[in-house]
Amino acid sequence: MYNEYKTQPFPYQLEDLLVTREAFNYALFYEQGLGKTKMSIDTASHLFRLGWIDFVMIVAPNDVHRNWIEEQLPVHLPDDVNAQSLAKYYETNRAGTKWHEQMLKVASEYPGLTWIAISYDGICTDRGKAWAREVMKKRNVLFIMDESHTIKTPNSGVTKTVRDLAKRAKFRRILTGTPTDKPFDIYSQIAAVDSEFWKCHRLGTFQEFKNMFGVFFQPIDPLTGLPEKYKILKGYKNLPYLNQIIKKISVRRTKEEELDLPPKLYSRRDLNMSAEQTRVYAEMCRHYITEVEEGVTVSAEISLSLKGKLHQIACGFVKTDDGDWINIPGKNPKLEAVKDIVGNSQHKLIIFAFYTHEITLIVDTLKEYGALRFDGTLSSDENARNKELFKTDPKHQALVMQIDKGSTGHNLTEAKTVVYFSNTFSYLTRAQSEDRAHRIGQDNPVLYVDLVMKRTVDEEIITALRGKCDVASTIVGDQMKEWI
Repeated sequence: MYNEYKTQPFPYQLEDLLVTREAFNYALFYEQGLGKTKMSIDTASHLFRLGWIDFVMIVAPNDVHRNWIEEQLPVHLPDDVNAQSLAKYYETNRAGTKWHEQMLKVASEYPGLTWIAISYDGICTDRGKAWAREVMKKRNVLFIMDESHTIKTPNSGVTKTVRDLAKRAKFRRILTGTPTDKPFDIYSQIAAVDSEFWKCHRLGTFQEFKNMFGVFFQPIDPLTGLPEKYKILKGYKNLPYLNQIIKKISVRRTKEEELDLPPKLYSRRDLNMSAEQTRVYAEMCRHYITEVEEGVTVSAEISLSLKGKLHQIACGFVKTDDGDWINIPGKNPKLEAVKDIVGNSQHKLIIFAFYTHEITLIVDTLKEYGALRFDGTLSSDENARNKELFKTDPKHQALVMQIDKGSTGHNLTEAKTVVYFSNTFSYLTRAQSEDRAHRIGQDNPVLYVDLVMKRTVDEEIITALRGKCDVASTIVGDQMKEWI
């Protein structure tokens, strides 16, 4: 007799497994750290024992896909299934080589249960798509879309590719702790796990969906007095109804409800820009206003670019039109603040930042504390090495992560403080990043410190994040929370 589970499920996991594990389509909207990956491994093991699947294809963000094979399967895969399993991850940078082709051939023909994890980038390549389609023809596949908010945009290439492949699989799962910060984000994710779901609710097209849950108005052209061709989103409606619908195909669990974890604590440091920062910031604003007053057409792209430059100035630097990074002379209040926080901390810290240049500045500032970087300038192997050093070596007190790169798929409970040197407008990214440290295994309260430059874009970002947090809570049925 085999042991059904290698790691015993928590009561809430067992309850959900009994309901979901034999479903063809399901969404696990577990908050980060509640065990979505373990649930999926246990589901796959059950379906394999029944003889219903013989292949598990996992699509996940870069690096996260490796974690499935290297970290999660060894911990959670039951021994009897492990003895019949072959597990590999698809290496996009080696695709097409003889070694890689042979690995895929062996994996595709393996007589037991094959596990292949591939990144969203990898599956969107011509080789990746062709390989996945071929597997779907030959094998009974459980198709897992991890961090499914990656496919929230209906018309993006990655969304279209993943939805097309998902339709070919026998079983489908989507996993994310942060499915949405606006109702439109949920449409493509649910459509990927069940292509007929929205049609059953008379919301078959994305336009029908938007009309049901969005509030739009049509502006009037001031010159002609006629309605413009486009509509502008004003707000949202019917969100409790949306929550009611998605409950039919999903389960939502939060750490607050299910785990006795130490609390999250929030602190905001409001900082004043230096005199030189203030001057450069004001000059950038005046340039923009002058263009508008002179009748220059300011596109959404230009407006976004300006906001990005203002964001950079608030962080102490700016990127020129030639692509060069220029540090604003004089003191950098954010760098001074982050050094003060690290210097007074008795624990390890994660520092999130948006730009690679500011990561360089932070790492240089924190050399005496053994700061390590984790961002898009490094290879996957280099990032993995730095993460492991941070986790295991007491000489390295701080890990400076690019927020888009480090927000998903990492267990960093060694950190007790998380600092946001700069934020992003994406609530999904923010929520994901918070839970790198606050998850199962954390035995201390986690302090989150936001560095906010007063009277700058920083304040606008915080306001936007608060609003998105409230909308997201309504859609998935979470309790509203006090937040920064």
